[in-house]
Amino acid sequence: MKNSRKIRTLIMSSMILSMFFLILFHNISVSYAQSNGETLSISSNFEMFEYSDNIGIKNDINSINFTLPSSTWNVTDIELNFTSVKLGSEIKTIENGGGSNYYTVGWEEELGYGVQINITEPTTLFGVYIYGHRDVIEPKNDVFIQIRGYKEHPDNIPNKTIYGSEKININTIPNWYIQTFSTPIDLPVGYYYLIINGSNLTEDDTSYNWRYNHIDPTYQDLHVVKYDGSSWSDEGIGKTLRYKLIQRVNRSYNPEEINMTVEFDGINYNVTNGTIPYTGNTTISNKNFSPNNENLHIPVKNNKSIELLLNLSYRIKLKNKFSTEASVLIKGLSDNAWSLTPNIDRTNDNYSVKFKYPNSWYNLTVFRDGSNITEDVSDNGDSLIISNNSIIEGSDWKITANSPNIDFSLDVPLTELEPSQKLRCTVQTPDLQGNVTFVLIDSLGIEDYRKSKGINSSETTFEYSIPLNPFEGKWIAYIYWNNDTDAGFRSQIFIITIPSSGGNNDSVDIIGIDPQLIFVAVSIIIVSIVAGLTSYQIIKRYRRVHEAHRQNIFNKYMDILNLSYIIIIEKNTSLNVFEQILVGKEEMDVSLLSGFLEAIRTFGIELTGSSEQSQTIKLEYQNSKIIMAEFKDFRIISVMKDNPSQDFFESLKPLSHDIDRYYGKSLKNFDGELSQFKGIKELLEEHLNISLIYPLKVVMSKDEKLPLGEKIIVNKAFNAMKQRKNNYFYVSNLMPEKEFNVRNAELILKLVQKKIFQPIK
Repeated sequence: MKNSRKIRTLIMSSMILSMFFLILFHNISVSYAQSNGETLSISSNFEMFEYSDNIGIKNDINSINFTLPSSTWNVTDIELNFTSVKLGSEIKTIENGGGSNYYTVGWEEELGYGVQINITEPTTLFGVYIYGHRDVIEPKNDVFIQIRGYKEHPDNIPNKTIYGSEKININTIPNWYIQTFSTPIDLPVGYYYLIINGSNLTEDDTSYNWRYNHIDPTYQDLHVVKYDGSSWSDEGIGKTLRYKLIQRVNRSYNPEEINMTVEFDGINYNVTNGTIPYTGNTTISNKNFSPNNENLHIPVKNNKSIELLLNLSYRIKLKNKFSTEASVLIKGLSDNAWSLTPNIDRTNDNYSVKFKYPNSWYNLTVFRDGSNITEDVSDNGDSLIISNNSIIEGSDWKITANSPNIDFSLDVPLTELEPSQKLRCTVQTPDLQGNVTFVLIDSLGIEDYRKSKGINSSETTFEYSIPLNPFEGKWIAYIYWNNDTDAGFRSQIFIITIPSSGGNNDSVDIIGIDPQLIFVAVSIIIVSIVAGLTSYQIIKRYRRVHEAHRQNIFNKYMDILNLSYIIIIEKNTSLNVFEQILVGKEEMDVSLLSGFLEAIRTFGIELTGSSEQSQTIKLEYQNSKIIMAEFKDFRIISVMKDNPSQDFFESLKPLSHDIDRYYGKSLKNFDGELSQFKGIKELLEEHLNISLIYPLKVVMSKDEKLPLGEKIIVNKAFNAMKQRKNNYFYVSNLMPEKEFNVRNAELILKLVQKKIFQPIK
């Protein structure tokens, strides 16, 4: 009640004083000076370029493939140095034509047929093609395609050595059918047999037909053999079965010998011979090719229509254009202030960023994590280059600059106006690009009108109708112009007058001032005082809550860093059911400590007559502070280096309730088995955040999405581990500032709770 009277008294006094000063200063002339203008912040975007220079080696390839960081990257230069050019896999046709006769493998025919293979140089065999078909009946037993050894003349039949065996792949339509060996077969020079082995066939199985050339065989000296179920026999020569070999031989080439080329952006580039036999190189420069895909494929061609097996070293240079958020602060008659906040993410170990800035900009400054690193950045007079050595993963970047205030012209027909007249201002901009913003401030300093327009001609006009009852005096217009790289400012004063009505108004004659003006002024003062008092109380309350929250977070960290040892003791036996050593390695005599604290507790009960179920005892011994909290059937003993905060004592209460909730029955019926209490560690983490004292690791998947603040903290953790060459970090590595940062501390706690930060101990 007393406060309410004070507020009413203050309001009434303010009203009387306001009326007095209005009367006193009504006829005093006031001179206005043109101000420097209010500032205007405008958001924009700038283009920057990032460069990646990749160097590496590729072995045993047939064509060249690169994976780009994203589909937006362009390829500018490629250097390819082929260190080995060998024959890759090829299909070698042995027999392809001549008649339509078949050898048949089946129950009523022979149980196997084979053809001789002549290997004239060391060969790797990947598979074969045979020409034939099977009958329509589905086979019940397996038939195999095999590569067998060769038994010398005079037998000319397969021996028992099997180099490869696969279940036959063939259908009912006569055609070429591929037979692929699951493991490539390396064959030295010599003779071998390709056979169809049908020894598992039964009476109701299908038959397999293999066509042969009896008219004009390409290789007339190759033997054909058959199997009758017990032995192989030679059918002679001149009827070669039709087959092809999928093979690779150990043969090397000089690139120019086979007219070797690589295809890039639809153009074939010749590969020239190297100084060492069977090597070559090609260079593709000054390109800006966009594959519009993350995968860049470069085919390798030659005039022999053979597949090559290649080893090469390469260098590929990439460029990507990206947009960065920016803003300009137009500060009246002062120079403009530009600010860019690029997101720089390294793509490889040889990465750089380039920003080409406008000619009018000066005083460019580069900040990394708040530190000025401009001296480490190259300035070429029109561009900044942030080199690979200056880039640290996960850093926050900022580039600032100034530009001069660009002048422009105004066309203002009337500068003295009356109510209902139109205020007109035409802006003649220095450029046909950008925007113009018009802001009108009335004589009381209140913004009355604001309008922004895009520029579509050399002149941009703004119109504003003066209200019927405006505030008299000097109004000021602020005009801002900006395009993508420059900005300017002008101001213009307008005089607003209200013509005299010529009548007799007693109130005006008595005090010499418009009653409407008095009413408006007094109303504004009353509202301002009430709002001010209310805002003051709100601000005070906000500051108290904010400071309490800050102190609570600070206490969480300080208390856990202060904690050395925590023990949970079963009350009746004084045996510890759980203990956690946080600092140091020496264990304590738990029974002695518990007995001593029990004696103090008993003495306290005798002295005070209090025997509540939950009590807390504090003891200072040498350099340690010992705290025992008792709850039903157990005690929590905490050993600390210094006295904890009150928040620590408060946290013991919910911790005790949760231990009783989950383990109360086990404690009441304690039988000496300790393994049942392992889960208490999770409760300690939940209530005391004990992970904060341990070395931590980062556990998260590559596609896990985090809010920006948490992502920054995770990046700082990676940087801390990288700089110290460890696979862990400490909380202190993430908050090196002299002052405690509450926001960062909250983010670290969230990451611990999400189990993205996990203790390695």
